[in-house]
Amino acid sequence: TVRLAIGAGKAVPVITAVGNAASFAAGIAPGALATVQGQNLAGARTAQASYPWPATLAGVQVMLDGSPALLLYVSDTQINFYVPPDVPTGNATLAVITPSGVTGATTAGVARLQPGIFAGGVLHAGTAISAIAIPVHAGDYVEIYCTGLGATDGSGNLRRTLLVPAVFVGDVPLQPVYSGLAPGYVGLYQVDVQIPAGLAPGLQPVVLEVSLQHSNMVNILVQ
Repeated sequence: TVRLAIGAGKAVPVITAVGNAASFAAGIAPGALATVQGQNLAGARTAQASYPWPATLAGVQVMLDGSPALLLYVSDTQINFYVPPDVPTGNATLAVITPSGVTGATTAGVARLQPGIFAGGVLHAGTAISAIAIPVHAGDYVEIYCTGLGATDGSGNLRRTLLVPAVFVGDVPLQPVYSGLAPGYVGLYQVDVQIPAGLAPGLQPVVLEVSLQHSNMVNILVQ
């Protein structure tokens, strides 16, 4: 005899992917922004948090090895969250707890670094102007908004990455003038570089490389 209990109105959350919030590459990294994709993750609720992010948003929680993660955004198909910086590398148990208390869980691989550039995340320095909408010129500075660059050091609003990434614009490697957390945030990194002379006009790819780990590619417009 098999007994089956069915709870009405409590859809089970199904996790289909866990990855970098910028590149969507599989896996997570300590101190990075990450995303969970699936179904029935928030009980048909949608909410976005302002910084500082809460551990519970619209009744939803994400637990990593039993510890709550801070939440940026929740919906039934996607949750964006901040990976605690003390999560050890290897495999972590990730659980999503819905407002009804139903839990879905999976295993997420944790790497020390996982660089990812946000779509549209390369801006003219000091502005909110995209470098794909308005072209950059030799000598201009751009800000690259990304995540997964690893541990930082410093105090206050100026926390630099311990490992400085190389920035490739086209096939030209560049040394950043700044690589660290975006001032006032955790999880969101900012890398500043100066556009060199000699780049061919048109679309040019931007890629970050840190400790042999490469980010996704984001295009900018060069003139």
